[in-house]
Amino acid sequence: MDQTRLLHLECHIETLIDNPHITTATEAELAFWQYQEWRSKLQQVSKGCVLVVGYAPSVLLEVCKAITNQKIQPALVIGMPIGFSHAPAAKQQLMQQGIPFITVEGTLGGGALAATALNALVESLIDKPDCHCYLSQSNS
Repeated sequence: MDQTRLLHLECHIETLIDNPHITTATEAELAFWQYQEWRSKLQQVSKGCVLVVGYAPSVLLEVCKAITNQKIQPALVIGMPIGFSHAPAAKQQLMQQGIPFITVEGTLGGGALAATALNALVESLIDKPDCHCYLSQSNS
């Protein structure tokens, strides 16, 4: 993700599973089960945040559960876990949450694809700020 542009937009970045060595769905799933502190971080995300899940289908399922139970209220979820086992089911559950989302159906996905989607959104806000006036002005 393009942290420079996110900071330019005054976005606060919080990483739930902060391990730069995770590069596969298997590693992400392992981190999901081994390190539980990310769950408490998830419960503390700001209302109206953008959540990005690029690898672990279990994390996306946990995000969906928290949304269903009204523990969190993100403005958008970019959910693109990769994998054959439960990634398609996690994405399907995301699509049924009734909140804005970006995903790809099926087994495709990954961190690079999720970051690319986020970067495209950020770039559109910077390149065409007048098209997004609802972000900086109240609609009275």
